[in-house]
Amino acid sequence: MSGIIFNSFQQSVFSNQIKVQQNLVAESSTKIASGQRIHSAGDDAAGLQLSNRLNSQASGMDVSFRNINEGLSILEVADAAIEESTSIFQRVRELAVRASNGSLGQSERDSIQVEITALKDELDRISETTSFGGEKLLNGSFGSKTLQVGTDAGEGLSITMPDLTLDKMTINSNPELFKNSNGYFSIRDAAAAEGDYLTWEVERGPLTDNWIALNIPSDTATYGSDYGNWDASYDGGNTWGATKYYGNYLIPSEGGGDSFLVRVYAYDNSTYEGNESFALSIQTNGGELRAQGHIIDDADYYMKDFNVNTIGDAQNTINAADGAIRHLDEERSKIAAIQNKLDHSLHNLAENQINIETAKSKIINTDLAKETTKYAKHSILQNASSAILSQAKNLPTNRLQIMAQLS
Repeated sequence: MSGIIFNSFQQSVFSNQIKVQQNLVAESSTKIASGQRIHSAGDDAAGLQLSNRLNSQASGMDVSFRNINEGLSILEVADAAIEESTSIFQRVRELAVRASNGSLGQSERDSIQVEITALKDELDRISETTSFGGEKLLNGSFGSKTLQVGTDAGEGLSITMPDLTLDKMTINSNPELFKNSNGYFSIRDAAAAEGDYLTWEVERGPLTDNWIALNIPSDTATYGSDYGNWDASYDGGNTWGATKYYGNYLIPSEGGGDSFLVRVYAYDNSTYEGNESFALSIQTNGGELRAQGHIIDDADYYMKDFNVNTIGDAQNTINAADGAIRHLDEERSKIAAIQNKLDHSLHNLAENQINIETAKSKIINTDLAKETTKYAKHSILQNASSAILSQAKNLPTNRLQIMAQLS
């Protein structure tokens, strides 16, 4: 009786051991076949949670890749259109140089004007039709949009497209230039639209008091009641500076050598409005001063009226075309800067994605060498337990045989 009880206990132990080893063999087999060591929270709860977060981040990066590439495509379309506009302005300049030749008669100038007018129409068509995915890029409707370049909220990059339509402003490339007995020059320009700014490019002569004052009629101002003057100083060399005194006007001065650039901005579309006059006064020794002035829409450069009817008109057109080309180059530089940002963002995303995939692999992927060893170990234990259990079933018979022999 005691032998039967002992045998039943052995069978129970070895049966349980076989089941344990079978489960471990099946688990190792699944991990080897799938290549992943985590299939449920029971395998590694913390590892599973971290793996899920990394999965979310990696999938977000895939979307960010598409966003950045779309942004680059938008910039490439806009850049190509501005490049073509630059080529058109260069052609306009060539025609104006040709029209500046005194040997040409009126009929030749009229022929040149026909081509210039056609080129202006093409400039307008480019600005009105350049689009990406149905979104107009250069007619002012695009404005500023944000690209989601990262995987988390707030990781955006703003893209701003210029408004290059031709009907926004008027350019006067030949402003009136006055000089009085005190050596003051006044450069007057008019027809400024709301939100525009004025530009004067001045080539200096011998200056005395080393200052520039901009006087704006008070009845066109909307910020406060006293605007005073805006002064820009000349340091005796070739550098000009600017100082803001009242209101919300601004005169940044740029340039070197014998020229400088003065702009008056309307930041909130309310600095000046209507068809008012503006004066730029420069005190000199009563000597030389040459200047050209423009009214330019904010952040844009347009040409509404080119003509080469006279040599003087052709000369003004040359100057205006030069200014337009400079401005379009500035716009292309801005686009190139954003393209470089997006390129770096794309490269950074690619590097981060590699690092995230590597980290995720270390967390969830199976160590095949280790798991194969475990699989072999549990298979051997399973087979050994099965063999022992088989032998245990024969113990009663073997004991009877031994007892029979002894008797």
